[in-house]
Amino acid sequence: YLTPCMSAFVGGDVTSALLATGFAQSDEICLLMDIGTNGEIAVGNREFLFSTSTAAGPAFEGAHISCGMAGVTGAINRVDALQGKLKTTVIGGGAARGLCGSGLLDAIALMCKIGAIDETGRIAEETGSRFIGKRDGEPVILITDDIVITQRDIRELQTAKAAMAAGVLSLLNEAGIQGKEIKRVYLAGGFGNYMDQRSAMEIGLLSRGFREIIGVGNAAGIGACMALLDQACIANMDHICSIGKHVELGNNPYFMEKYVESMYF
Repeated sequence: YLTPCMSAFVGGDVTSALLATGFAQSDEICLLMDIGTNGEIAVGNREFLFSTSTAAGPAFEGAHISCGMAGVTGAINRVDALQGKLKTTVIGGGAARGLCGSGLLDAIALMCKIGAIDETGRIAEETGSRFIGKRDGEPVILITDDIVITQRDIRELQTAKAAMAAGVLSLLNEAGIQGKEIKRVYLAGGFGNYMDQRSAMEIGLLSRGFREIIGVGNAAGIGACMALLDQACIANMDHICSIGKHVELGNNPYFMEKYVESMYF
């Protein structure tokens, strides 16, 4: 059995996630964000549905980051400040070996908040922050003695978050709705489920205007199970695909404009 696809770039996993989150039955306007290397986004309710896919890059999963790693044992997945010092949480306890996506997000959001990273994403050496050091003559953010965040790492996260944020804005524009009309936001996937929503808002990955945000984890897997166990769910998936409209972002001037704007913290 294969769940139906809405387009070549929005596959059956998204259809399954929309089923699991109740889009097919909702009267309220909802937003689904599956945040990963390929970020899928959908907005709508039981009457209309717009979807798209954007290449966010692998920063959310710890890839292409100098001290990055997957969210496994040894990865820092939480970064916070306590009495002027950094407090980190390591998956599985023990010594930290690197930063996973959620830890990177927390760290950069915190550094933006205290001014160690400016709104353009530049490491602000002139602030004299205790969290700024040097590696190979270049400024870095110091997380531990061995784990740092480089300027390139920050740019990787910037481009990823800008692609997701601009994708959401493009869908809302295409649908002719305002962000305040969204009643509920569903975050699917491992990163979306475990990231700190406050950190995501601090850097502009999520809008501060979102009121109810729910992490739904592996919604695609849940939706697939629902379809296998209930024939009515297959009909709901077909309904989702019948009303779904794919929005192409590749040559979309509105997306490019918002992408540039969303690069700022």
